[in-house]
Amino acid sequence: MSVSDRAFTHAIPKLYEMYLVPLLFEPYAVYLVARLASRPVTRVPEIAAGTGVVARRMANILPENVAIVATDLNQAMLDEAAAKLSEATAKSLLGAKRWAGDLPWRATLERFLFTPTVNIEGLVAGYTGPGGKTVMPHRAVAKLDLRLVPDMTYDGAIAALKAHLAKRGFGDIEVNPSGGYDPTSTAADAPMIKAMLAVLRRGGIDPVLLPRLAGSYPGYVFTNAPISLAAGHYGLGHGSGAHAPDEYFVIEPSNPRVSSWDGAVASHVAYLYELATLGG
Repeated sequence: MSVSDRAFTHAIPKLYEMYLVPLLFEPYAVYLVARLASRPVTRVPEIAAGTGVVARRMANILPENVAIVATDLNQAMLDEAAAKLSEATAKSLLGAKRWAGDLPWRATLERFLFTPTVNIEGLVAGYTGPGGKTVMPHRAVAKLDLRLVPDMTYDGAIAALKAHLAKRGFGDIEVNPSGGYDPTSTAADAPMIKAMLAVLRRGGIDPVLLPRLAGSYPGYVFTNAPISLAAGHYGLGHGSGAHAPDEYFVIEPSNPRVSSWDGAVASHVAYLYELATLGG
């Protein structure tokens, strides 16, 4: 065994997360945290956290007032997720100058990928027309969106939101769900994911494999039982601003390193051919 193997450096953290976590450590995390959830804990230390599979599950399942402290002697294991993503580029794309809570980049990335969110989209209350009316508003409305992660469900999230409000004395607030769906996830070793990565690497791209996206789509219909198929997002070219008024896709790029529209279409042909060779 080489020094790098013993130290869990170079490619070891990536291989650990891709193969050992789903096979060995994720089932253990499910079992361990299920037992821990029944205990009245306020602070949980985790030794040898690796790439954080147990810590992530504790953050999703345990009450929000429980402090989780995860440590690992192999810094490379903790830094793998953030090493290939540019913080400056992420801030530029999102129009952000700093992260919520002034968290560092690595902690922000972990929070972004592995924790659910409750986002207040808008608030309306009282009189907002011309002039003034010295009356107390009789009605207030808040529009929320919730981002779910694996092991959560749409129905469970709505129930948790109602329970949260009731616990804090706001049980009279009416919650009217307007739609949504369960989270979706696909194994990194699925043939379709391997095919995507192979085509990107042949094109000289060192891809970043993200376990979660901040957006949503009804992929659970395909990835969850009883169908249980793989699903993923893929393609060359450049675009941004999904669903926004200024959403765009570059048709004829001036940068030779960015694929054109024709190149983006051809990348899907190459992907389908690669998938066929893998027997997917």
